[in-house]
Amino acid sequence: MRIIAIKTLKQYWEANAACKEALLIWYEAAAAAQWNTPNELKAQFGNASIVINKRVVFNIHGNTYRLPVDISTG
Repeated sequence: MRIIAIKTLKQYWEANAACKEALLIWYEAAAAAQWNTPNELKAQFGNASIVINKRVVFNIHGNTYRLPVDISTG
């Protein structure tokens, strides 16, 4: 998966240092992911909520943080 807003993540963890490690772990896993179906995403991130179409909410650090993501294909 290509993540286009790493700057936004960095700004957040710089302002909220407690979440930095958890966001970096999510970032590395998501950047390496090759999901073709929602089931593949859920297999890797079982606690993620697929809201509608390409919108997913990831629970970060035991649901301390919620990261809404718009996933596009192609």
